[in-house]
Amino acid sequence: SSSVGQAKAESGSPVDVYTFLLQTLHRWQDIRPAVKVEYQCASTLQPPVISVDRTLRHALINLLDNAADASPEYIAVHATWLVQDASLQLHVDIRDFGPGLSANASKKLGTPFYSTKAQEGLGLGLYLSRLIFQRFGGSVTLSKHPQQGTLTRIVLPLDSLILKG
Repeated sequence: SSSVGQAKAESGSPVDVYTFLLQTLHRWQDIRPAVKVEYQCASTLQPPVISVDRTLRHALINLLDNAADASPEYIAVHATWLVQDASLQLHVDIRDFGPGLSANASKKLGTPFYSTKAQEGLGLGLYLSRLIFQRFGGSVTLSKHPQQGTLTRIVLPLDSLILKG
């Protein structure tokens, strides 16, 4: 699967990480203008130029949609890129302020055809987003936020996506 991710990355368009995140958030806000978003992006490193295909953008938009479905008035997005475990990584936290995850939902979320959205969801969005990020060596985890809501954490290694030049 990593070679598939590499091939996809090589066919993507070049953009720096900060611009990728901002463009994705703006595209999503065009679709969901009623949702207020607190967005913070900070790093001590220059934003690396990476090759991004549209599946990464769609996976991130899907996770933003999930947060907005749980918390239609307000979500928070915090992103950074840093060196961790000898790898340059992108970390994105998406927090909703909804009811949070039950113990049952925590166990089943992300499996095909399980949804907390009653009749509205098929349970495939999170599943597919996880698969996309995993294809690029990343991960998506959900946890109950200690104060309220759900925290979706994306960790994406950038080394294979960075354009060498």
